[in-house]
Parts: sequence; C-alpha cells; structure tokens
Amino acid sequence: MDAKLPDGGADDNASLFPKTAGERLQDARESLGLSLAEIAERTRVPIRHLEGIEKSDFSTLPSPTYAIGFAKAYARAVGLDEAMIGREIRGTGHVTRAVPQYQPLEPNDPKRLPPRGLAMVG
Repeated sequence: MDAKLPDGGADDNASLFPKTAGERLQDARESLGLSLAEIAERTRVPIRHLEGIEKSDFSTLPSPTYAIGFAKAYARAVGLDEAMIGREIRGTGHVTRAVPQYQPLEPNDPKRLPPRGLAMVG
C-alpha cells in the first residue's frame, strides 16, 4: 500500500513559499544580466546594502527608512514596482528601529558633586 506522491517541482515550492522582495529583486537583476556593482552605480547604494536587501538581512542597513528607500531605488533600477517592494519590505517586520535602552544618569563619585547650596544658586 505504498502510495506514490506526485513529483513536486519548483512550482509547488514557489506557491508554498513565495519569494521575498529581496529574492525578486535579485531575480530581476539577474534576468537583466546586471551585476550588483552595476546596480550600485545606478542607484548610488553601496553594494553591502544591496546584498543585505537581497538576503533580507536588514541589520546591515542603517535604519528602516534607508532600507525601504534603498529597496525602492533597487526596484526602479530593475523595472519592478517600487511601491509594492517598499510595502513588502515595510511589512516584513524585520525592518525595525533599534530602541535605545534607558540608562539613568548616576554620578560615579558622590564626592565630585557640587555642594547643594551652589547647585541651588546656579
């Protein structure tokens, strides 16, 4: 009773796992026969940031605003819909701004503080 499963090709995987915006940008670039260096020259975006976009590794980018802007410039350069790419990058949830942790200001040495009377006058 061994049931044979139909041979699942690349199309089955594509429907189960849609390509990321970065993968679509890379596919469009490769179909045009362009290198990352050529895209970097056209968009004036550093190659390391373009690589990060293609790999969906947004930690290499300076901020969410830059990530979206660079991805839209990349989309424009390869003929994809830049608004759609921007929405997808924004919607991934991976493009987040690092929130600085609160660190209270505490003097290192209380002896170095000015006298209270002087502080009240100032």
